Amino acid sequence: MQERLRQWATKELLMLRIQQAERSAVLLGDSVYALVWDPVKQRPTLRVYDPGFYFPQWDDDQDQDFPTRVHLAWELPEDPEAGLKARVRRVTYELGPISEDDASVVRECPWEPGRPSRMTCFLTDSEWLLEDLKQGETLDRLPMGTAAFRVRPDGTELNRLDLWIDFVPVIHIANTIPHGGEHWGQSVIAKVLQGLDELAATDSDSAAASATTGTPIIGLAGTRLPVDRATGTPVQLTVEAGAVWQLGDSGRMDALGTSPQLAELRARVERLMDRIASNSPVTAAGLGTLDASQVPSGCALKLALGPLDALVGSMRLPRGASISCC
Repeated sequence: MQERLRQWATKELLMLRIQQAERSAVLLGDSVYALVWDPVKQRPTLRVYDPGFYFPQWDDDQDQDFPTRVHLAWELPEDPEAGLKARVRRVTYELGPISEDDASVVRECPWEPGRPSRMTCFLTDSEWLLEDLKQGETLDRLPMGTAAFRVRPDGTELNRLDLWIDFVPVIHIANTIPHGGEHWGQSVIAKVLQGLDELAATDSDSAAASATTGTPIIGLAGTRLPVDRATGTPVQLTVEAGAVWQLGDSGRMDALGTSPQLAELRARVERLMDRIASNSPVTAAGLGTLDASQVPSGCALKLALGPLDALVGSMRLPRGASISCC
């Protein structure tokens, strides 16, 4: 069994999918996995979805740990070349009784021997034309009369298809421990977004200042500029190596120096990095900006990495809970 799992992980690029999900969770706060049986490959396929496509439906009347109905929905843009209009695609996983007419119908799953279950998961994959949707229609209540159901490669229509499993094969990973009554995580950079915006703006200003420092603005006095014979307009001089300009007796050349401003901008970048490190649990040691020569000992470096260790530990808690429960 372990060898079969390793082969499946290799074919499905499991480590790549985990990296995709973790990057989404760290940057956006959440990530979503979905396991889907592929009749052609004859194995479950693993996919990672943008958390913005994930719409769990919670029952307000019950205290649920996991939703029994999940939508994965996104908008498909118009494709004039293929003759396709703008559409909305919705993939729905829903738990329900195996037979709505006979409550005695049960099924025993291989992962829970001896525990018959009357619940199963249904898969519905459908599309709607964006122009057919009316204002006020929610994602959970789209008109099924205008829906176009997708078909699997084996010809099976995905309209309440029985998956023969008693759980929803969608895993939601929260990046941080959610607040009470909430289900969503928080991005690592959420608390320092303003600092990152200022850092990006300072980098842009530094690039502009570097251009004027490398190629300074020069003012000439007491010289005559060459004239274009075709248009009669003065030709702009170019600052380049080996250029020779002839000046009169009272001629003067002044260069606008912007190196002090460039140095100030570079110092501002360092201050912003310190602010970002002090306002986030990553710290300067985690960002790699801490000068190793200024650390007195390994114990001091370990203490500097303490907040980062605590952050990693807290981020592992929701991930472990989501994977173990699914």
